[in-house]
Amino acid sequence: LLISVISEKGDAFLENCENITPLHPIFDADIRTNVTQNMKSNHEMNKERAKRLIPGGSLPLTEDETRIPVLLMQRPGSHISNLGSGWDIVLPSGWGSQMLVTLSMNGAVIGGQDEEESIMNEFLTPPPAHHLPDTEAGAIYARKQKEEKENEYFRKPPNCRQNYIVLGIKFPFGVDWMELVQHWDSSCSELYVVRNIDYLRYLSTKSCKKIDKINHKFNVQPLKRKNYEEEEEEHNVKKLLRENGSLSLKSKENYKFSSLIKDLKNSLLYVRLILLGKGSVEPFATICLPTEDDLKNYINDINCTNITEHSHEDKSALQRSTLKMEHQKQLNHIRRKRKKARNDVLSKEENPSEKYPTLMEAVNAAVNVVNEDKR
Repeated sequence: LLISVISEKGDAFLENCENITPLHPIFDADIRTNVTQNMKSNHEMNKERAKRLIPGGSLPLTEDETRIPVLLMQRPGSHISNLGSGWDIVLPSGWGSQMLVTLSMNGAVIGGQDEEESIMNEFLTPPPAHHLPDTEAGAIYARKQKEEKENEYFRKPPNCRQNYIVLGIKFPFGVDWMELVQHWDSSCSELYVVRNIDYLRYLSTKSCKKIDKINHKFNVQPLKRKNYEEEEEEHNVKKLLRENGSLSLKSKENYKFSSLIKDLKNSLLYVRLILLGKGSVEPFATICLPTEDDLKNYINDINCTNITEHSHEDKSALQRSTLKMEHQKQLNHIRRKRKKARNDVLSKEENPSEKYPTLMEAVNAAVNVVNEDKR
């Protein structure tokens, strides 16, 4: 392994660092392997605890005990409140469960995947990798979640299932992101999620300005945003636009915005939703753009109780109802023939118990007679 080293005179040269000792024991492969192989099992630890004067007490740290290299990495929080700040603990392989139990017994609160996603939503950071559709983990997670939702839906009786066609929900169990992107541009063959913070800030500033214009047109009171964030974003945008001095500020903004939209035509953006009333957003909920009538209704009713999605026509409802009735008729017809065949078999035999010792055998014989009649 070669690394670049800068001398006192400022000259850079390459130096072999194979014999350099790692800065931390956890980076040494031999130490990690030794710690994992010499790890005592829980059964052995419980035996030693039982031999103590007070059974179950803590064990002393002797020379026979394994020393575990632990690496702590401080994770800063988000924004001024440092929301989401904490520590990342890096351990050798095989010591995760033991460390988790130790931390839990000493007052640590254990949180799972749901808690982690909730914290990410609170301090407005990008979702984890398995929630992004442009990753392999995201595709696997979406496919598995879709299967679970479909099985849960079809386990319900027909009269308890929601008709998503009438509600206007096209993807109730999973979102087809490629179809959504191709709805805007049919030539797109791949998609990706925008992660560039400069692009996101610029798009946020432009969208906020357009929303303010719409609010002013319909006399809608805009939502309050933090002034320092808005001023910082606007300052960064103006700084980027002033780099080209041949264009005015307004023309630069229009040119920058149009070129950016052209480059991001097959991309996805994660957005933040603020609910004006009560309730919560369910998974796979549809985000719709309000019409002018919706904005006018919002002026008349600040609680937004009169802004609703109209019921959609279910064109396959009559066909499903017809097929259901035909299927029920077939079941009733087969049930009557089975009952008739069973009675005929029992009436022909003077003592049917001798030929069919059990009721199940008699029923099977009746079913065979029905099947022969069909042939």
